[in-house]
Amino acid sequence: MAANLSTNIDGRDIVISLTHTLDPKWYTHPLTLKTLLPNDWQGAKVTQGDAVLEVVLSEEHGQKYALYDAMPNAGDIRLSEAE
Repeated sequence: MAANLSTNIDGRDIVISLTHTLDPKWYTHPLTLKTLLPNDWQGAKVTQGDAVLEVVLSEEHGQKYALYDAMPNAGDIRLSEAE
């Protein structure tokens, strides 16, 4: 799939834009994203629009990551530190 992804930092939040230009009639499936988290985060909350996305945390080589499924062209994805 030809997806475009951009990442920005908003305060301590990570904001991701995920888009594609493929025909939405045929391409309606989420993509799994893996995002590097700040080391001091104990957890992460992931939202896209008004939806809270399920997130799986993993650690590789001392780095923390969030894995989650997000829909292209469905609004910004926001990762924030879980409380």
